[in-house]
Amino acid sequence: MRLISCYIAGFGTIRDRNFIFKPGLNAILEENGWGKTTFCVFLKAMFYGMEYSRGTKTLHERQRYEPWDGGSYGGSLVFATGEKEYRIERSFGHTDKSDRFSLIDLSTNQQSSDFSDQIGEELFSVDRESFEKSIFVPQNALDTGITDSMNAHMGRGSRVNRDDVTHFEEAIASIENQIRDYNRNSKTNTGRLRLLQQKISLKQELADRIPATQEAARAAEERLLEKKSQLHQLEEQKKALNDRVTEQVKREQALGAFRQKRQQLAESEKELEKYQIFFAKGIPSPEAMEEVTDADHQLAVREKELEELRAKVPKEAYVTDLMKLFPEEIPTPGQFAAWSREAAHLKDLRIQQSYAVMSEEDRDQLAELREYFSVKNPSREELDLISSEINNLASCTGRVSELTKQSEELERSREEKIADRHSESGFGLSLVTGLIALVLVLGGGAFLTLYASGGGFIRQILGLVFVGAAVVVAVGGFSGQRRRQSAYQQVLSDLDQEIEQAREERQEAVKRRDASRKICIDFLSLFPEDEQSMQQHLTEIRIKKENFDRLTAAEARAIDNSAGAVEELANASMRLYTQLQPYADSYEMDLYHEFNEEALLQRLQEDAQAYRDYVTARGQVENLEEQVMGWRKAIGDFLADYPLTEKSRHERIAQIRRNMDRLADLTGRVEELRKEVSEEEGEMIQVSEGQSVEELQREQALLDASVVELTQVISDLKDDWTNLLEELQDYEEAGDEARDLREQETVMLDNVRILELTRDYLNRARESYLARYMGPLQDNMQGYLEILGGRAMAERPERFTLDIDLNPKLIYKEQQKRGEFLSAGYHDLIALAARFALVDTIFSKDQPMVILDDPFNNLDQDKVKRALAFLGQIAGRRQLVYLTCHPSRMPAENGTVPF
Repeated sequence: MRLISCYIAGFGTIRDRNFIFKPGLNAILEENGWGKTTFCVFLKAMFYGMEYSRGTKTLHERQRYEPWDGGSYGGSLVFATGEKEYRIERSFGHTDKSDRFSLIDLSTNQQSSDFSDQIGEELFSVDRESFEKSIFVPQNALDTGITDSMNAHMGRGSRVNRDDVTHFEEAIASIENQIRDYNRNSKTNTGRLRLLQQKISLKQELADRIPATQEAARAAEERLLEKKSQLHQLEEQKKALNDRVTEQVKREQALGAFRQKRQQLAESEKELEKYQIFFAKGIPSPEAMEEVTDADHQLAVREKELEELRAKVPKEAYVTDLMKLFPEEIPTPGQFAAWSREAAHLKDLRIQQSYAVMSEEDRDQLAELREYFSVKNPSREELDLISSEINNLASCTGRVSELTKQSEELERSREEKIADRHSESGFGLSLVTGLIALVLVLGGGAFLTLYASGGGFIRQILGLVFVGAAVVVAVGGFSGQRRRQSAYQQVLSDLDQEIEQAREERQEAVKRRDASRKICIDFLSLFPEDEQSMQQHLTEIRIKKENFDRLTAAEARAIDNSAGAVEELANASMRLYTQLQPYADSYEMDLYHEFNEEALLQRLQEDAQAYRDYVTARGQVENLEEQVMGWRKAIGDFLADYPLTEKSRHERIAQIRRNMDRLADLTGRVEELRKEVSEEEGEMIQVSEGQSVEELQREQALLDASVVELTQVISDLKDDWTNLLEELQDYEEAGDEARDLREQETVMLDNVRILELTRDYLNRARESYLARYMGPLQDNMQGYLEILGGRAMAERPERFTLDIDLNPKLIYKEQQKRGEFLSAGYHDLIALAARFALVDTIFSKDQPMVILDDPFNNLDQDKVKRALAFLGQIAGRRQLVYLTCHPSRMPAENGTVPF
């Protein structure tokens, strides 16, 4: 399968571009910002469409590569597979529902149904994720990984086996989730089994409290019965005392009512005397009060009318100005109508003239832009150059940051190596070796001593064996120590070389960044700016440049069109201004320069109407003032006969009416009280026998306090007893629940055991299945590593391998370490070898093309040369599309294929 050509109608920053692919290696060299990654994503999108993630807060792929100018979104791709050639045509919208797909068979130029819009999965037999981890190599993403789709494809088993493999991870993940659902110890999301065990513990703790609670309930019940008996005795005493208080109250109430009535009589007589003094000059008749009330109402109405009329009368200064404005007569409505028509005609003439000239706003804007570009008027080519330099500045700044971080990580790795070396148990191992040797020597000496004492030939042989073993152990320990020291020095030397290389690359990136920054600052400093980024500043300059060119052209057109006649406008102005000039002088308005005849007429009409209103209102005010003075004198004469305390006229009249009503009420009340006191005075007796009500009530209060206190004690005891009974019931229920929960715990433990056995079985089955293709995959990767790394790779003391998930591993002295222990350059070499080994394994029959987006930016110059040579070798077996931004990473015999 190979690519033939493509056409990009619109995709990200790329628009209306054609590209021809050749067999073998297609190398493309373009600067940063050109759209290399965009081009790679376009090729992937032709086979797999665009990703769409509804609701995400980040910029997804569909949004990222939407054309910046809002034009067509999509393109076409021509490819060959087998003996046939096809053209894929795709257009993309905001969602996958608005996408369009078409497949053309180039032998007939007709629609083909050989593949559907899922052509990527049908053609390569892998899904999008597997495509990205095998033959599609994004920038800075050489690492690959195993997917379910790859498992199924490399297994090449029956359909049932592929489905089983595809669902392996899903099944294992489901089982793991179920086990975690049982055993999770999180405080915020505890597992079902842990929750059940916590419940059992709590319930059993409550059940253990049953005996103590039963004893406490019996004691509380006995105290409650005792206090209830005492309360019954107090209530009997309280009932007898209440009867005595009731009898004494009746006797004292009669005397109290008589004394209260005599007090009311004295107070009423005193108040009656006060009102008699108020009406010393006589009580007014009801008719007189009605007349005064009506007069007060009429006066209030007239005063309100007078106040409103006075408010309408203009101030004296304004009236004086009106008299000066209209010394002889006020213009008639007919005159105003004629003047308004002439003013409207003038306005129409000015509007017609204004169409031939630029607006004042455009003239002001053009003047500001001339000032803005007074130092330099840049060309479009200059603006495009600065835009490119700004993009290069951003790229270099990111590269400096990346290399700084890389240097820091390498130095930190070197320090960790030194620290690990210091903390290694080399001294301990030497000590152990020495102790073993010493034990062997002592053992040998003991056997030899026994031989010397007549122990026999066998003991002599054993002694010599022990001494020989001691020598071997000592020599072996010393040799191992030297080998470890040599390997440690080699690792430090490699790290020092990588640190120095990273520093040199950073210095070069800093030089390129500073050069771009100087070009940008020198250009942008020629134009005023606010606090904003370089890109925003450049965008502002572009916008102002477009407006400047547009307004300059408009100015030229306006000069050509402004030679119209103005004679009619001058004649019409003269006719109207001759009549309005006296009024304009009064208002200090300049008609000939301000053209404000409409404002003059509006003000003149308002003042004319105000003068007419003033003349009318002045006569009405004089009539009302005469009426108000007469009403005020009549009411004042009436109120002068009474000692009034209220301030307002209305309140004084109301006070007289209230006092008349109160005088009538008091006269009747005093007569009634005098009669009742006279009749009851002979019947009252002195109440002096027995205790008084106050004394009996004090005894009653003491007894009530005792009852309340005892009642509260009984209530508290009853609550305690009730609470104990409820607690006892709760504890008994908790015991029953604990027994039920233990049965559930047994069931859950059995479920967890079954799930764990199932998970272990599936993992063993998966590892057995994947091991079938790991051997060929490892062999292919080692072959590619020998090509990529050369002698330096072969002489390294460690070996490189892949785990079952295709993660790079480092084996050093039979110890396996993660790929993070490698430098970025070696890590990328291993990842690249694993990529192509994986492609060989997955696509052993029909090799597809491989797309590489600048994958060698972490390699030094020697490794870059080997990587490029490697691409040249494998290009004989498959088609490669390789993109880079730097000439040093460009194959020597391949130039850029032009669009």
